Formats: sequence, structure tokens, C-alpha cells
Amino acid sequence: MTLKEQLLQIKQNSPSIISNKLLFEMVENIGSLDSELRDTLIYSLFSDWTTTGKLSVNQEQKVSSFLLDNSYLLQNIDNKNDKLSIFTRSFTALFLASLSYRHNNHSFLSQSQQRQIIEQSIDYIQNEHDFRGLTNDGWAHGIAHIADLLDEVVDFTTFTHNDSILVINAIKNILHNSFLFTADKPGRMVIPVLHLINKNIISDDELNNWITLLNDLKVDNFNAYSNVSLFMIKLQAHLLIAYPDSNKLVSLVNCTIKQNYQRFKYI
Repeated sequence: MTLKEQLLQIKQNSPSIISNKLLFEMVENIGSLDSELRDTLIYSLFSDWTTTGKLSVNQEQKVSSFLLDNSYLLQNIDNKNDKLSIFTRSFTALFLASLSYRHNNHSFLSQSQQRQIIEQSIDYIQNEHDFRGLTNDGWAHGIAHIADLLDEVVDFTTFTHNDSILVINAIKNILHNSFLFTADKPGRMVIPVLHLINKNIISDDELNNWITLLNDLKVDNFNAYSNVSLFMIKLQAHLLIAYPDSNKLVSLVNCTIKQNYQRFKYI
């Protein structure tokens, strides 16, 4: 029986115990080019088992160690001609996001493992070059998936102020890319930034300076403007919901959006 056949059967029967053999066969196929196997079966089942506690602590630790020690999140990230390894990187981000969520609710990662996840996540967001969304092989969606992971690692006890600065600067650089993002990737990147804001890890002055630099765009870089514009609008919406009575950050975001519209002659 193939892995796909096994998982289709498991999805129907929902077993209470997951064997190590099956679990690691899933991990080894994390970047399969079969989108149904990769996304609908491997990731969906793993996420469900992890977040609901169906995996043992030993299994959670072993999968985490395997992914981190083999740098699945950074697999072939330096090769811009490789159009296939993005699926391994992207879905590793989702696996690690599920494991990090589990850790944040039922601690099992060592401090060293937390640091590995944080550092590899930052390396990823600083160095990813494949920004595609939907492809012939299904969703690549790496930038959206790393945003999900970053949203979890912000809650790690080992996450530092310096980590937060590296994250927001990497997000700025990605949004300034001339690649036009689709499928709401800029909106997904708002989530970890909001998390940092809510945890008060970054000072108001640092945020103000970052927003100023984020919106420092050349008029002819229209794709970057579109990326930043969508990010700012989503940030504005979230802040208006969270702070309906307005505050300094809401006012800054509102003013920045208005200035951009005026600069690019939308108003």
C-alpha cells in the first residue's frame, strides 16, 4: 500500500496511535510534488495530530529534531534555479508552526531547539527567493507559511528583542521586492508584526522608524508599492479593530496611508 493510500485510509478511520514508521515516512515526503499527498493528507493530518495532542512528546521531539538538524526549512535555498525545493521549505514551515503552537501550549522544546527554530526562520525570511503562490504543483506559498511560523515563535521564551528587529526588517525587504505578491501574502505578514506590537517587544520609536522606512519607496516601483499598500491597509484594519479609540500607532498608519495615496496621486 502506498503512503497516499495509507493516509486516505487513516483520514477515514482516525487512529488513536500513530506509528513512528508512518510519521517519518510523512516527514520524508513533506515536499512531495503531489499536492493532494503533500497538502491535503500529510500536512493536514500532521497538523491535526500535533495540535490535538495525538502525537507523543517523544514523537514531537523527534520530528522537531529531524527537521531542524537536517535544515529542511532552508533546503537548497541558495539555488535560484531550483523550482522544486520551495515545497519542502514551505511545508516544513507549516510543520514547525504546528509544533511551535503545540510547544506554546504544552511545552516540549528545549531552549536550544527554540533558538534553532527562531534562527532558521529568520534565515529563511531573509533569504527566500521563490515568492510564488499557486503553481502547477499546488501551493508553494512560502512567504505566507513562514509568517505563520513567525507568529508562533514570537511566544518562545528565547525570542529576543534583536530577533524582532531582524524579523520586521526582513519583512520590509520582502515587501520592497519587485515581485507582485498574490493570495494575500502581505496580509499574512501583518499577523506576526501585530503579535510583536501586542507583546510590546518593539518600542514605539522603533515601530515608527520601521513604518517610515517601509513606506520609503520609489515612485516607479509599482509592485513594491502595491505590496506595501496592501500590508498597510491590512495593518490599519487590524489596529482599528484592536484600538477603536485610536492611539499614536493608528494615527501614524492612517497618516502614512494618506501620504502614500497623495504621493502616488490616488487622492
